[in-house]
Amino acid sequence: MIINKVLRIAFKGFEFIAKTLGYFLILFVFFSISFLFMSGSLFIFPFMIKNQIILLFSRISLVFSTINLVYNYLLCLNTSPGYANSVTTHNYIDSDNTKIYDESFECTDIEIGTGGVAEHLNVYGTNNDFFQSDNERVGDRESNYLRDKDDESFIFDRNSYIELKECTKCGALKYPRTHHCSICNRCVLNMDHHCPWIGQCVGLHNRKYFILFLVWSFLSCLQISLFALPMMIILISALLGDMKSIDMTNSILSDNFTFQGLLLSAMLSISYSIGTGVLLFFHIYLLLTNQSTIEYHQNSSIKKILESQGKNWINKYDKGTFNNVREVMGTTKFPLILFPCL
Repeated sequence: MIINKVLRIAFKGFEFIAKTLGYFLILFVFFSISFLFMSGSLFIFPFMIKNQIILLFSRISLVFSTINLVYNYLLCLNTSPGYANSVTTHNYIDSDNTKIYDESFECTDIEIGTGGVAEHLNVYGTNNDFFQSDNERVGDRESNYLRDKDDESFIFDRNSYIELKECTKCGALKYPRTHHCSICNRCVLNMDHHCPWIGQCVGLHNRKYFILFLVWSFLSCLQISLFALPMMIILISALLGDMKSIDMTNSILSDNFTFQGLLLSAMLSISYSIGTGVLLFFHIYLLLTNQSTIEYHQNSSIKKILESQGKNWINKYDKGTFNNVREVMGTTKFPLILFPCL
């Protein structure tokens, strides 16, 4: 009993620290965006670009990518990932085949009634999948998939035999691909991971915006890095005594503060480009193969076990590259895929 109380207090403390840290990390993201934008447009670009037309074009391009970066980041912050409903508040599907299992696998039959179900749920077109984002349709046919009208929604098959576990931590139904987040203390639909940089989980409804946030972060940092890298080489060469580099940097070598600021800006932009690039390409791989971060680690372990037994592993959620992308992003058309507002 005492141990349980201590564990609960420790968990509450961890949850508080994680949430508080999340607010500081969000502020840090906005600070980093502002710092890189200002240093790139006002210092790095003018130092490296002498043609005024090219300089103007570079600044406009950076403004465009930064606006999209901030827009998608705000959507990440303000869009719920989608949470599983609790057993006590959920209106269930009108099928006699539906059962609930708690995590001890004790089965409870659900009393199914027709009253109120048609008002609470509506038929929703999808392509043989449990989940789909709002206002997005995959395939050309309507099926018997149902969608909760609430914001924290889910989709499931009217005619399937559904066996659902009940989460022992939050009491929610564990739909397929649903995982409990220990920081949010809720079960998240199609959970990818808990991201401290947005202060919540990446899941069913905000994964698209998270991927686009990474895309525009990488493009913004890359634009600056393309000029920051040669600038950093010039600055370091000037410090080492290269006469040509000294001639190019003579006006700023006398100003130690400006010199250090340019060098710091260059190093940060290059570091951010590498970091966001690695993260982006990893999530593109997950997108193309229809996996979440959690499923990737789970599937990697399962794949190794099966390969040791001479068996092949197949991802049951993989519908092919284009359908996988369309399922999360809503479209595969370029450049519409980069602009969720269109």
